[in-house]
Amino acid sequence: MKKNIAITSICFFLGALSQVASAEEKKSYVEIGAGSVAYEEAGWRLVPKIVKLTAGTKIVDHLAIEAMGAFGAADSTVEGITLKVDSMLGLYLKPYFNLGDSLELYGKLGYTRLSGTASGIGGSISAHDSGFSYGAGGAFKFDDTYSVFVDYMQYYDKNGVTVRGATGGLRVAF
Repeated sequence: MKKNIAITSICFFLGALSQVASAEEKKSYVEIGAGSVAYEEAGWRLVPKIVKLTAGTKIVDHLAIEAMGAFGAADSTVEGITLKVDSMLGLYLKPYFNLGDSLELYGKLGYTRLSGTASGIGGSISAHDSGFSYGAGGAFKFDDTYSVFVDYMQYYDKNGVTVRGATGGLRVAF
C-alpha cells in the first residue's frame, strides 16, 4: 500500500512539474521507471523488481548529468534464497544525440552504490558495494515535455558478481 501511495505521489509531482514548465528550452528532467535487476553470482541468478527515479539536467549540448535512486518493488526467490533490493544510488554522465525530433539515443557512464538483503532458512545478511557502471538507452518524445524511455544498465561487475538490468518509464522535462 505504501508503494502505491509513493508511486501515485510521484506521478502527481511529475504532472505538476509539467504544468510549471515554461516555453523556454527545457534543460532539466525527471524520470520514473520500473524494471528488474539480475543479480548473478557463482551459478545463482535472482531477478528482483525495482522502481527507479532519476533527475537530470543538460550541462552542454549532447551531454547531461543524472542522479538516480532506486528501491526494491518485488523480491526474487530461488531455491529458498530471497533477494531484496534495499537501495541503488547512482551518478552518471549521459552523452546523447537526437535522431529527428522524436527519438533520442544515449549512453551512461558513472558510479552506482547498491545495497540489498539476502535471506533464507538460516537467517539474513545485508550487504552493500559500489563501482563503475554503464549502459545505453533510448527515448521516444511525444512533445517537448513528455517522453517514454527504456534503458539497459550494467550496474556492478566485481569479484564474480554482476548486477544488470532494464528499466522503462516516463520522462517529464521542465
